[in-house]
Amino acid sequence: MCRAVWKGVFIDKTFLKKEKFKKRKILVWSRRSIITSNLIGKKLFVYNGSKFKSIFITRDKVGFKFGEFSTSHQQCKNKDKHAKKNKNKK
Repeated sequence: MCRAVWKGVFIDKTFLKKEKFKKRKILVWSRRSIITSNLIGKKLFVYNGSKFKSIFITRDKVGFKFGEFSTSHQQCKNKDKHAKKNKNKK
């Protein structure tokens, strides 16, 4: 479900304070905040629960949330049963 247009975009207050200081390395913990157009061309570090992932903001990413570009889950890999059997025989 989308956010109502009359509410506007959501940006966390703590993120706004950090962005005003214009530090070199901007760390973002708020994955639910929306990327705005004034961030185009900047490199941000978004926290995914265990480490920070660097994201370069382009025009295509405006309007999306920070969390969409830093996945917090690892992709599961299907294990090949035949490879294990061959490994044990050697």
